[in-house]
Amino acid sequence: MTRQDKWVAINTTNPACYDYLQLGFLGQIEANHFEYLPKAIKSIQEGELWFPRHVMESFIIDLCINNEEKTPISIIENVTSKFSLTKKERRVFELMLQGFSNNQIARDTNVSINTVKTHAYNVMSKLNVHSRYELFTKAHELTV
Repeated sequence: MTRQDKWVAINTTNPACYDYLQLGFLGQIEANHFEYLPKAIKSIQEGELWFPRHVMESFIIDLCINNEEKTPISIIENVTSKFSLTKKERRVFELMLQGFSNNQIARDTNVSINTVKTHAYNVMSKLNVHSRYELFTKAHELTV
């Protein structure tokens, strides 16, 4: 059963506190960065996660490197082949795993936000997940 409520951790102080993500929080605002609160709420309402980049990077690295055989590339290759992701879906999936927002992915890939949303939707549909948190979890489970 997936959570229907949406939680944001506010005023966090631990720089490596990706525990919030593992607990199902959809966002995190660090102490002294309350100016991001409106953007965080808007992103979460649009189905995105809102975590500081360093938190997402730590989370991905821990998922990928706890076992020396697992690397970010092996996760991407494994999911791409198992779920028949297209080249564009693969790139969007890769950037999603790095914690990029849809807007950041659009800028990085030089496509419209709607194109990114379509590719992200396709990736999540193929993996049968409903949130980016579930996507991270499933990608991790597929490499264990």
